[in-house]
Amino acid sequence: MKITPIIPKTMAKKFKTAPAAVDTGMDDAAAGVLADFEKTTAGWQHPVTFAITTEGADRTISTSDEIWGYVDAGTRPHVIVAKRARVLRFATGGRPKTQPGRITSGTGAKGSAVVFRPRVNHPGTKARLFSQQIAKLWRRGTAPFIRAALEEHFR
Repeated sequence: MKITPIIPKTMAKKFKTAPAAVDTGMDDAAAGVLADFEKTTAGWQHPVTFAITTEGADRTISTSDEIWGYVDAGTRPHVIVAKRARVLRFATGGRPKTQPGRITSGTGAKGSAVVFRPRVNHPGTKARLFSQQIAKLWRRGTAPFIRAALEEHFR
């Protein structure tokens, strides 16, 4: 059984251009996801650039920033050795700008006690899991954005 829609002649042109409205909805949703990713670095001094890539109906938000990747996925304990100087200089007792399970980035606080060491055993960084948190937020998907774009299109 085949069902053929009956489209009024006055609306036929709009139905032919409906895929463009769907693309607009997808672009709007991707912009929302991008804004959430940008929140993760809002308090950072280190600039991180995120990009939206379009392939067909898919939109991908990504970054090639190595530091963001370390913060998102976390790091294992590791040794840091002074290379350019004889000792490492760092402050202890600070407060990080980001926290696991949250996609915001605050101001943080620098530590007050300055330490000088030729090498240090870094305890690792707890994963912030920004990607997972944003995916959880966007589980409802793109349907509301596509619906809004189609409603605007057929108005």
